Amino acid sequence: MAYTSAITLCAQPIGQIIYGFLFDQFRNAIYLCLISTGLIVYVVGLSAIGFFRDMEKEQVIFEMDKQ
Repeated sequence: MAYTSAITLCAQPIGQIIYGFLFDQFRNAIYLCLISTGLIVYVVGLSAIGFFRDMEKEQVIFEMDKQ
């Protein structure tokens, strides 16, 4: 958990730099940056469905073993 938080906090300024650069380059069409970001978030969410489904199954098995 701590590693995830540390990586997220370190990566945040990189994302801000990238967004700043893209907003400067596409200042007349900022919607392109926002739509592409939305599509990327959508794809990441779809790819994470299997991971979270497996994690939920493991948690249920762990809870059953605990009892």
